[in-house]
Amino acid sequence: MDFITGLPMSEGKDVIMVVVDRLTKYAHFVALTHPYTASTVARLFFDNIFKLHGLPSSIVSDRGKMTPYEALYGEKPQQLAMGSIPTTSTAGVEDHLHHQAVILQLLKDNLATVRERMKHFADKKRTEREFQRIGAVAYKLQLPSHSKIHSVFHVSLLKRKIGDSVVPIVNLPEVGSEGQLLIEPVAILDRRIVRKGNVAVTQVLVQWANAVPEDATWEEWAALNEKFPDFHP
Repeated sequence: MDFITGLPMSEGKDVIMVVVDRLTKYAHFVALTHPYTASTVARLFFDNIFKLHGLPSSIVSDRGKMTPYEALYGEKPQQLAMGSIPTTSTAGVEDHLHHQAVILQLLKDNLATVRERMKHFADKKRTEREFQRIGAVAYKLQLPSHSKIHSVFHVSLLKRKIGDSVVPIVNLPEVGSEGQLLIEPVAILDRRIVRKGNVAVTQVLVQWANAVPEDATWEEWAALNEKFPDFHP
């Protein structure tokens, strides 16, 4: 369990609580507002996680080893997980329980093996880096005041700079009111005639602004000309 903080406000929320199951990697994302309390987190946990999956045997969090149950009720929860396989007079039920236990143990063993392998290769590339964060997994850039992108990024996007040269980007790509890139045609790379029903239609291969040539798309020339009347290839 972890929290993504420092996000832009959206519908009164600026924090995301992330809960991931270690075994299946199934994840829940719950929005909340900063500042939040242990009681708030506990209530959200029960409303969104506990009601679907029950009480976990343990919770690992960068924010401390508090379970939501303990934070809410002031005592450690009882562990309801089944230990040994119970005996039953019905052979079919007992076989099913034994089969499920074998599968669960196999999943746990495979998960432990994969975790160790991932750690082995990750440690080869890991370097110690120190910088000022605004959260456990985020950092903030000093961007120009006219910048139209959010200044908070995940730590996984931090890359080491190679060389001494500086290549500034003077103008950032234009974006719309909702932050999406505004695209427009910049060149026609090819033409073709295709048949749609009984009609022959002219299509053009369009290279778009803010995109690499490999992302060119085939568009109908009439529709393109109508949408971008000022475009003259």
